[in-house]
Amino acid sequence: MGARGGAALVCAMAAAVGCARERASGPQLSIAVATDVVSLDPHLQNDLATQAILGNLYEALVSFDADMRVLPALAERWESPDELTWRFRLREASFHDGRKMSARDVVFSLHRAARDPKSKMSGYLATMREARTVGARMVEITTVRSYPILLNKLAVVAIVPDGSPAEIREPVGTGAYRLARRAPGESVELEAFEGYWGGMAAERRARFLVVPDLARRVDLLRQGEVDLVSRLGVEEFSRVQAAPGCRVASRPGLTVYNLGARVDRAPLSDVRLRRAIDLALDRPAMVRALLGGRGIPVGQSISPPVFGYAPDIAPTERDLAAARRLVAAAGFPDGVELTLEHASTVASYGAVIAGQLGEAGFRVKTTVWPWTEFYQRLLAGHPDFFIVGFTCDTADATDMLDLVLHSRDPGAGYGAHNFSHYANPRFDLILQRSGETPRVAERLDLLRDAIRVAKEDLPLIPLFALESAYGMRDDLAWEPRLDQKLHVYPMRRSTKHFR
Repeated sequence: MGARGGAALVCAMAAAVGCARERASGPQLSIAVATDVVSLDPHLQNDLATQAILGNLYEALVSFDADMRVLPALAERWESPDELTWRFRLREASFHDGRKMSARDVVFSLHRAARDPKSKMSGYLATMREARTVGARMVEITTVRSYPILLNKLAVVAIVPDGSPAEIREPVGTGAYRLARRAPGESVELEAFEGYWGGMAAERRARFLVVPDLARRVDLLRQGEVDLVSRLGVEEFSRVQAAPGCRVASRPGLTVYNLGARVDRAPLSDVRLRRAIDLALDRPAMVRALLGGRGIPVGQSISPPVFGYAPDIAPTERDLAAARRLVAAAGFPDGVELTLEHASTVASYGAVIAGQLGEAGFRVKTTVWPWTEFYQRLLAGHPDFFIVGFTCDTADATDMLDLVLHSRDPGAGYGAHNFSHYANPRFDLILQRSGETPRVAERLDLLRDAIRVAKEDLPLIPLFALESAYGMRDDLAWEPRLDQKLHVYPMRRSTKHFR
C-alpha cells in the first residue's frame, strides 16, 4: 500500500494521465483478476478463472478462436476415416523445458485427463475408447460411438509431458508463456517462451495480479498500474468510462449463474421447495440491480450462444403467492430456514437473492467464502444451498449437462461437478442418446429434451446469463473472447502517450 500511495501521490502532483501511461506501458503487462488459480495442474480442476490463466501455459490438440471456431493448435491437421476414428498429425512443438513434444505426450495426457480418478476433465473425454501413437507425430483416437463434437471437447484438454507427476505443481506446457513466478493469493507472473512454435509473443512479460475487491481493481486501472481488469461489475462501469485513457469492453458470454440445491438432503430434497424458490425469484430485478441490465434472465442453465439452448424455455415469472403455498404444502407453514453459501466474488448476489426469497417465507442466512475455499467446499459436497456459475466452455450444452447434471459416474467421466447430487435415469438416457446420434437436428432436439427434464426437477435453479465485461487501458489492443479466456499472446500495447 505504501509504494502504491507514493506513486499515486507523484502522479497527482504531476500530470495524472501521463504518469499513469508511463507505468502501464512499461516492460510488464498487468492484468488484475478477482481470484487466484486453484491449481497449476490443468487436469485436476475445471475452474473457469483458473483455466483463463493456465491457457497461456498449456495448449491442446485444437483451439478456439475468440468466437469459438475450432482451429489447429498442437495438431496441425486431422482426419476422420470412419465415424469412430480420428487421426491427428502433430506439429513440431517444444515444452518449456526444451523437450520436443511427441505423440507419447499426447496419449499420456489424454489418458491422464480421462482416467485419473482425481481428474475434473474426464467428462470431456467420456466417449473416448482409446488413444494410441501412430509413429512419433501421429495420434489416433477411437470413440465408443459416433461423436461429431470430439474436436470441441479436445480443445479444453491440455497436453502435458509424458510422465508428469500425480499433481503438477511446476507447470511444463507448450504455450506461448512459461511460469516465471507465483505468489499464492497474490500473483502469477509469466514470461514469453522463446521456443514457442507460433513465434515469440509481443508482450515479453505478463503478470496476473489477484485483487478480490473490484473497486480496488478499478483503482489500479485508473492509476495506470494495470492494463486490464476482469470481472468488471456494473457498479464500476461509469468509473472506468470516466477515467482518462480507459474504456469498457464487453460481449455476451457463456456463463449462467444458478442456485444449486443438494437434492439428496432435506429440506431441499423436496422438489416443492425448489419450485417455490424458482417462483420467488424476480430475475429481471436481479439483472437490473446486479448487472445494470448487462445480462438476461434465463429459465435454463444454458446461455443463448450455446448449442442446445432451448428458446421456448422462458424464465419463470415471479409468483409469491404460489411460492408461499408450496412452502406450506412442503410442511413449513411458518417458513423455512436455509443457509446460502457463495463466493466473495458474488457477495452482492447473495444479499439480493436472500431478500427476494424472504418475501416467500424463506429465512435465508448467507455464508461467504473466498473463491478457492468455496470451490473446495463444493468439491467436498458441503453446501446444501449455493450460488454457482457454470460455463459451457466449448459452446456445447453437453459441457454442463455431462459434468454438472448427469448422475455421478467417475469411470465414464460423468458428473464430476454434480454438486447437487442429482440423479435421474430418464435425464441420463436422453443425454446418452444425444451423444449417439450423428444427425445435428436430432441431437439438438434431444439436448433440449434433457434441459426440459432438468427444468422439471430443478437441481439447479437458473438465474441469469452474464455479459462478460472488462476494464482496459486505451492503448491495449485486445478483443474479449466468448469463452472468457485471458490469452495474452494476442494482446498488444502501443507506446503512444495520451494528451
